Amino acid sequence: MLTCPKCSSGNIVPDRMSETGQKCLMCGTISGFIERERERVKTVPDQLALDFEVPILTEEQKAVWNCVRDCRGKGAEILGTEISSRTGIDYDRVRAVIGNLRRHKKKLIGSNAHGYYIPVTKEELHEYFASMRRRGITILWTVSQQAGISLEEIFHQGKLDLKQEEKCA
Repeated sequence: MLTCPKCSSGNIVPDRMSETGQKCLMCGTISGFIERERERVKTVPDQLALDFEVPILTEEQKAVWNCVRDCRGKGAEILGTEISSRTGIDYDRVRAVIGNLRRHKKKLIGSNAHGYYIPVTKEELHEYFASMRRRGITILWTVSQQAGISLEEIFHQGKLDLKQEEKCA
């Protein structure tokens, strides 16, 4: 005897209108519909799990990100040359793509002498931020020295440049 999956009654009768040819007399449910719905719901992503803030990546960015994202923490680094050989993207372009992923796609990608990695501990994250700050300050100081102007002027010009870049992005 067949049992209705919805109301658990044994009143399943032939129905030539449905795909499976079965219908419940108690609740009117067509069993084929229920089975199809169960399968459909399995394939529909949970809307709450979707992150609508995640920026869309280009194919080039995806290729580089896929190489780096599994390198979690110090000790699991991947060299830029290795990313280049895996993706077929020129090494200099890999560096540019990583910079773009950091700046515009908000990807946390740490780097050291051993390669690129994803910071996973608080210490690694703080190290990453400190490293980026040092780089920025060093570059600004170098430009101020070479141009013969103050750091304040360089910083002000940098703010204006950032505003221009945000308008273009």
